[in-house]
Amino acid sequence: MFLWWKRAAGSDSLTVTGMSASASKLLRCFAWSGRDTVNPPVISTSALNQSSNASPTTLTANGVTALAGDDLFWFGALDVNAASATNTFTQPTGYTSQGSSVDTVDHFNVIAAANKDNVGAGATGTVSGTLTHSGSAGWDALLVRIPSSGGGASAFDIPQLGMMGVGF
Repeated sequence: MFLWWKRAAGSDSLTVTGMSASASKLLRCFAWSGRDTVNPPVISTSALNQSSNASPTTLTANGVTALAGDDLFWFGALDVNAASATNTFTQPTGYTSQGSSVDTVDHFNVIAAANKDNVGAGATGTVSGTLTHSGSAGWDALLVRIPSSGGGASAFDIPQLGMMGVGF
């Protein structure tokens, strides 16, 4: 799983390059406005589980320390060992689901995402979401703190965008 972020400045475009031509790809992009224009997002350490986990699988991201007004972004990925992947995503408690996506080429990758806006200051602790799926799966999960510009803002507003891409 890879994470990219970019602070948009107006007429920017998003280009993804450099991935292996033989590898299957799954990419999701998310945008925030009203965020800090200087400080970058803060990403938790990766929580990786390479076991063959049966369904349902709980993906638990390591925590971060939020500042008042920050937004939190949780995402997790499954590496499914099955001929096809179907899934149902249950977002972490208190988070808004941004859904899940399945790699339609080889059905081995599933990415799920959720956000929580304008949080209070303090340690988040671990944050868990659940995916029900076919087959067995290893997983990876991350939590990102998106710094506030001094007040809370909602994800997916348009005026000044901060972009984040998630790929597997």
